[in-house]
Amino acid sequence: MTEQWKDIPGYAGLYEASNLGTIRRKAHRRSYRNRVVRYDQKVMKPVGKGGRDGSKYLAVCLTGNRGAKLHYVHRLILETFVGQASEGLECRHLDGNPHNNRLDNLAWGSRKQNMDDRAEHSRNGSVTFQEAATIRLIMETAGGGRQLAEELADEYGCGKSTIYNIVNRKGRYAREFTPCPLS
Repeated sequence: MTEQWKDIPGYAGLYEASNLGTIRRKAHRRSYRNRVVRYDQKVMKPVGKGGRDGSKYLAVCLTGNRGAKLHYVHRLILETFVGQASEGLECRHLDGNPHNNRLDNLAWGSRKQNMDDRAEHSRNGSVTFQEAATIRLIMETAGGGRQLAEELADEYGCGKSTIYNIVNRKGRYAREFTPCPLS
């Protein structure tokens, strides 16, 4: 898929969104306290912003005429390429991964559709049982360690405590699972 960039509504000339899920600041100049400030083009680094379910949706801080505001990346992508959501619709991550903000993975949908997606992917602020088995296998094979746990937590979009619960077979991860095939 070729990367395409479009101006973000409400931030035209300042920020762009790409169909591959990236946000960037455009090179521009602004007046600030009787001076002209020059901004270079820059890809914005998203931060994890906690969702209601404990997952970390990616967000960026955009500054416009009305000051700075934190925006979810997935909403910016959909609003830029598809348009504003109709009343009662919310953003769906079709593969269940809150970090995958590619346009082909996002869609506006009803609350029920979004909950059905989450149930299908077993995303309730944690990882699927198949992913848990893979994490357990990786941790046991590599000998564990805090750094590996942090890397796996980032990769799977969960907390380190979830990784430790998987390895130590606690809570919902107390049983055995069939691992995903490693590539």
